[in-house]
Amino acid sequence: MQEPKFEIWNSEKNGQWYWRFKAGNGQTIATGGEGYSGRRDALRAISRLQASHRSKIYSLTPPTVK
Repeated sequence: MQEPKFEIWNSEKNGQWYWRFKAGNGQTIATGGEGYSGRRDALRAISRLQASHRSKIYSLTPPTVK
């Protein structure tokens, strides 16, 4: 199993920059959700995500009691 990692790339179709986060097993578990006009903008988005890793978790669905 590999280390989790961020991947960043430039689209040949539209010139936008994109990122995704992959788990150690290679599965994509997060994406930027939008294209960025510059590489630096995409890297800033990744940095914001890294800085917020201790953010609170909000459940949008009430837990089911069993």
